[in-house]
Amino acid sequence: MKSFKNAYNETCSVWMRKYPNMITLKDIAGFENIPFSRICRTELAQSGVKCSGVCPLNPSVFADLDYTPSFSKADQSQNGSISIMAIEDNGAATSTSVLSLPGPSKPVADEHIEEVRADLKHNSSKITTLIEDSAKTATPQDILEEILPLPSSSNTNFISRQSRGQKREILTSTPYKVELKQKKEEKEERERIYEAKRKLQMENLLNRKRKRKKKVQVKRSKLIAPRIEKDVKRT
Repeated sequence: MKSFKNAYNETCSVWMRKYPNMITLKDIAGFENIPFSRICRTELAQSGVKCSGVCPLNPSVFADLDYTPSFSKADQSQNGSISIMAIEDNGAATSTSVLSLPGPSKPVADEHIEEVRADLKHNSSKITTLIEDSAKTATPQDILEEILPLPSSSNTNFISRQSRGQKREILTSTPYKVELKQKKEEKEERERIYEAKRKLQMENLLNRKRKRKKKVQVKRSKLIAPRIEKDVKRT
């Protein structure tokens, strides 16, 4: 399951680099399909069963040395229980010795108890400092974020499109009718001005074309007239 989690986190991080803060519920099924097809394969299951000696059966896959850590843990637990019992016995012996001692101004057991309490206080302060230091240390996730930070959507500026608000009004009311008529008249006026400008532009173009034609005809007549006179004289 750890490899599956790592593959799933990898696919999510790749998606987040492309589309920051855009993972939706419909995308989760697709994210699970990719690592499942990569990790949960029949070849891996068959190789795992074969390597562990389950099928085909192979009892000699694991030697006796592979089980030594479990034996050592069992021995440590037994030694710990024995030491605890010895400490309890010592405590009982000291209590009996304290009771058997004559009554001085301050018994010896009280001095030992105060020393133990002072040591406990000192050790507790050390433990708290160690816990605080471990909390301050950066986790692997923080280190990865420092090396390869994921893009965040806080830097991106989202432009929200707002529709122009319009008040509810009765269409048959007189002020609304007047406003609609004014808008219609303004539109018609603009169209008239546009059409008038267009007509003027067309007339100007036609006049320019006519003038050019006249100029061309005059030039041609000037060039052709002397030739005609020469031909008449020859004849």
